[in-house]
Amino acid sequence: MRSKILTMTLIAATTAIAVSGLAQQPTRPAAPGAGRSAAPGPPIATVGPLSISRSDVESRYSTAMDQYRMRTGSAVPAEFEPIVHRQVLEGFIRRDLLVLEAPRQGITITDAEAEAELKRDPFFQSGGSLNETRFLAVKNGQPQAFASALALIRQQLAARRLNERLERDLSEPEPVLRARAERALTRASVEYLGLRRGEFLTDAPEPRESAVLGYYRSHADEFRRPDRATLSVAFVNLPALADSLVGDAGAARAWNDRMKQRADSALARVRAGASLEEAAEPFGAPRQNVVVTRDNFPGFWQGDERLGASIFLKAPGTVLAEPVAGKPGWLLVRVDEVRPAHVAPLAEVAREIRGRLRADARRRSDDLELRALYDGLRDSLRITTYRVRYAVADTAGMNPGVPRPADLDRYYRAHLADYSSYDPATASVRVRSLAAVEDDVRLRWRHDRRVELARLAIARIEDLWRHGRRDRGAEGAVTLFREVGPVALGAPPDTGVAGGALGDSLTARAGAPGVGVGPTPRGPMVFDVYQVLHDQLPEFEQARPTLTARRTEARDRRDAVSARALYDRDPRQFLGADVVHFTRVLVPTVNLVDVPLTRDEVERYHREHIDKYSAPELMRARHILISPADPGPSADSAARAKAADILRRVRAGEDFGTLASRYSDDPATKDKGGDLGTFGRGVMLEEFERVAFTLRPDEVSDLVKTEVGYHIIKCMNRESAVAQPLVWIYANVGADAAVEKSKLLAKQRADSLYVAAKTPARIFAVARSMGDEVANLEFSVGDHRAIAELLPVLERLEKLRPGQAYPGSYEVPGLGYALSWVDSITPPPTPTWVQARQRAIDAWRGGADQRALDAKCAEIDSLLRGGWSLDSAAALWGGLQTEQALTPGNGLHGLGASGIIDSLVFGADSPPVLRRGDVSAWLAVPMGAARLRLRERVSPDATRLASRVENDRRERLERKLFAYFEGLKSRSPVRILDPVLRNVVLPEPPPE
Repeated sequence: MRSKILTMTLIAATTAIAVSGLAQQPTRPAAPGAGRSAAPGPPIATVGPLSISRSDVESRYSTAMDQYRMRTGSAVPAEFEPIVHRQVLEGFIRRDLLVLEAPRQGITITDAEAEAELKRDPFFQSGGSLNETRFLAVKNGQPQAFASALALIRQQLAARRLNERLERDLSEPEPVLRARAERALTRASVEYLGLRRGEFLTDAPEPRESAVLGYYRSHADEFRRPDRATLSVAFVNLPALADSLVGDAGAARAWNDRMKQRADSALARVRAGASLEEAAEPFGAPRQNVVVTRDNFPGFWQGDERLGASIFLKAPGTVLAEPVAGKPGWLLVRVDEVRPAHVAPLAEVAREIRGRLRADARRRSDDLELRALYDGLRDSLRITTYRVRYAVADTAGMNPGVPRPADLDRYYRAHLADYSSYDPATASVRVRSLAAVEDDVRLRWRHDRRVELARLAIARIEDLWRHGRRDRGAEGAVTLFREVGPVALGAPPDTGVAGGALGDSLTARAGAPGVGVGPTPRGPMVFDVYQVLHDQLPEFEQARPTLTARRTEARDRRDAVSARALYDRDPRQFLGADVVHFTRVLVPTVNLVDVPLTRDEVERYHREHIDKYSAPELMRARHILISPADPGPSADSAARAKAADILRRVRAGEDFGTLASRYSDDPATKDKGGDLGTFGRGVMLEEFERVAFTLRPDEVSDLVKTEVGYHIIKCMNRESAVAQPLVWIYANVGADAAVEKSKLLAKQRADSLYVAAKTPARIFAVARSMGDEVANLEFSVGDHRAIAELLPVLERLEKLRPGQAYPGSYEVPGLGYALSWVDSITPPPTPTWVQARQRAIDAWRGGADQRALDAKCAEIDSLLRGGWSLDSAAALWGGLQTEQALTPGNGLHGLGASGIIDSLVFGADSPPVLRRGDVSAWLAVPMGAARLRLRERVSPDATRLASRVENDRRERLERKLFAYFEGLKSRSPVRILDPVLRNVVLPEPPPE
């Protein structure tokens, strides 16, 4: 994007200079008698029979560079200098094309007009007036030279007149340009109620608006929000305590005292009138939008209850009068907002309520339909069932005892690698002593011991059952022992996480009788399938998976019948899009072993891609996971409340590892005190990782919600990314650099072919002669089932006419660079039922979505007719959405509809329909429906409008001139003799 903007800036800065001989005065020959100039030297390019001298191009190029510096205050970037040079040459090429075209257009210049132009030459001027004596002396004394000068002037005057005619004929009328620019620059602020078609239930009744309101009123306590404050916090902890002194209690106290003094000094500045930002400037910008409740403060907050409670009594803008103990250092705190406990407004929770009601409606509808199906299919549902006993040993419930010093030492030595890290500063391995990590070793020993005890307990029961014996003592010693049945395969045989794991194990062994073992989230399990019951009618819940599958099949059959009837009424309504047939010439990448590569190029590639060759940022963390017991909202609320209470206990100083071992629902880390070990980015869940990598060592996060529940994260330590020296990875970097250069070489050859050959026929002929691959391909308009990198290419090809070429080259990932042109565009054939089947089914089902949407729009209309305002109705959908700076062509976020919105707000073909405060009727938009209210429409100021009109005029004119001159080049061949400029591809004018 930056290169595109800069390129267009350069074109704007140089095009006028390059063609100034056409727009202003023609370039005159030296007046006869003015002295003989030096020979012009070899030409830089030819246009038909005309030549362009290198000296003229270089002179004007120098002028272009100077004027660019004057306009921008900086030099043209080195990578764009060839484009400017080529653009200047293009101006001379256009001049000569007009010289050749003017006679064909019947433009002639009389001798009198040519003489009048020659008289304006400085050679014939004295004091601003014509020196008639000198002019006549040359005219009469050098008749041959005089005649040659007049002939050349006639040519260039004719070219200038043709240029003026083109600009006059191709320029759009000023009123049209002004109206278009004013519309494009107008900004509007709108608010709207948007209903998205895909949200509505089609297999269950959609909740009514009255039901949403009723639920909110009857469940107000569920939506009560606690006291909440928003803070800005400045951290006074610089310079940080050196790592080597972290374990020195005396040094830590001295550092903490110094930070306290600095915090007191900063507060003194606040009391003297400075803002928090000004006072905290030596420590970095304050962290904003820190949200706290009375029982939930962030991990870096070490203040007592008195300070925490005082926040909720402060007026917004107040800075606490004393520093707050932080971890590490001290905190300067400003209260930005205090919001007392309250019931969340309807708009804040309406979508949550609607989701609950929809889930309940779908669940009730499913149960009614499935129970009716169950009653009708009872005999055909008979299956084989099983009676099973199973036992689970929860690792958290095992008592590992107290480890002896020898146990800890043995465990530490066996896991020494876990307590070692590479120190890049000394190029050595740093090992943490047992004393420094004893707490962690003890936790991990206890975890491993619990796992071993659980394994032994299950192994004992497994051995007994395999030999047909039972031991009530062994079965009672484990966490869970049950006998269940009859159970069916494919359904959980029991409640809880162990039941799900048991169901998976039974399905995996296809119900085979006998003893088996398997894992559960809580610990190891053993089970015994001890009885097989044939020809059993399953209970309703056991049959639910089968019933659901049969209902889906029945629905699919019904939908297919209805869709076939829709197809039979008019098969052509399911026509596909037009088919674009195009040719692709592929210039392959160079074989890597043949790529010329210097050491300087490898070193430069390494510098430019240093992140790619750096050891990743790593961190070690603990976490506590609290998972909801089931998918319902009440279970989620209970899990959040439990997690918040545990976080409060962590903040109060309870040991994180102990709380994790006792309460965490993550079986993989629970018995290790929540220890996740060391990990880098891209390993954890996105929401978890986003928070974890913002934490400092020993800092505890707020609650973090992911798809598995609520996490509390504690950062143990962080390791920054470390760059690998080139000498270690030279071969890898060289291979990567060769791949990139191979692509560059292919692109350069493809660009050269495009510039040199120009027309599809010539490109085809040259490609064939060079052995490049030529393929005939096709795709349907809008059908972009291709790799993502080629989507822009297909979208551009769709807009071309047969015979037009794709502008420039494009990359075909993994193969090389390609040139393409459109051969033909054909209409699609009428599809058969097989071809149209899925589209017809989608159309039928989409109709159900539309019917549900229409019904909801009618229901909301009835509320509005009954006295509701648009704002009140929108509160039932989360409130009105806003677009603060809506621009033409963009439509509404997530809804689209730029065309109808442009007409209502900006006036696409007529004055705007909506006035300030007006509310539209329901608008049919691509994704659903919307009612729109205009808040404000702001027109552009005169200066900006005038600038836009001029820019649009120049761009549109250049777009038309570009096409015109490309046509002239086919009549008067252009040869660029300079090998460097010949390979420079000029950017096309930007599309409208």
